[in-house]
Amino acid sequence: MANNIEWFIDRMNSQGGTDSDYADVLFGTVVSSSPLKVKISNEIVLDRTFLAVTETAIKAKLKSGDGVVILRGHGNKNSHVGAQQFVVIDKIGG
Repeated sequence: MANNIEWFIDRMNSQGGTDSDYADVLFGTVVSSSPLKVKISNEIVLDRTFLAVTETAIKAKLKSGDGVVILRGHGNKNSHVGAQQFVVIDKIGG
C-alpha cells in the first residue's frame, strides 16, 4: 500500500497547485456495516449515497467501530454523488 500512496503523492505534486485544490483527508468511524455508514463528525454521518469504497476497504470487511481513512474530493456535476465525493480508502488501526 505504501508504494501506491507514494505514487499518488508524486502524481499530485507533479500536477501543481495547492493541497486544498485536490482533496482533503478525513478520518471517520464506521457506525454501520450493512448498509455502510461512516461518522466523520458529531453532526455528519455519511451513507452509501455519498460514499465510494475502494477494493482495499471492501477486503478489510469493515464493521461498526472500525476507524477509516477517507478522501474528500470536490466532485463534479457528472458524479453520481454530486459536488462532494467521499472515498473510503482503508481501515486504520487494529
